[in-house]
Amino acid sequence: MSGLIWHLNPNDAIKGDRIVVIARKIDDPTVVADSGRHRAQRTVARDNARAWIDVPVRPGPQFK
Repeated sequence: MSGLIWHLNPNDAIKGDRIVVIARKIDDPTVVADSGRHRAQRTVARDNARAWIDVPVRPGPQFK
C-alpha cells in the first residue's frame, strides 16, 4: 500500500467495481436510493480508515 496516492481532503471520491476498506470500526450497511428503482448500500468506516480500488470500473458510454 505504500505506492498508493492518498486523497486526504473532505469530499475526495474513488469509484470502482470493487473497493477494499480497512478500518477499526465499520457501521452496519444501510439501503439507500441509487437511481430509479435501483438501490445501493452505504456504510461509514471510522478510526484510521483506508480504502483503495481493487477492480476498476469498466469503461462504457457514460465515461466518454
